[in-house]
Amino acid sequence: MAEQHKPGEKVQTSGIYKVVTESDGRTGFEVTR
Repeated sequence: MAEQHKPGEKVQTSGIYKVVTESDGRTGFEVTR
């Protein structure tokens, strides 16, 4: 998970969609199926 993505960008990893969100200046991944 060394890849960096833009906030709000949806990324498909291993068939799982992750939404990049910013919180407290940190980049977090929310797993959505």
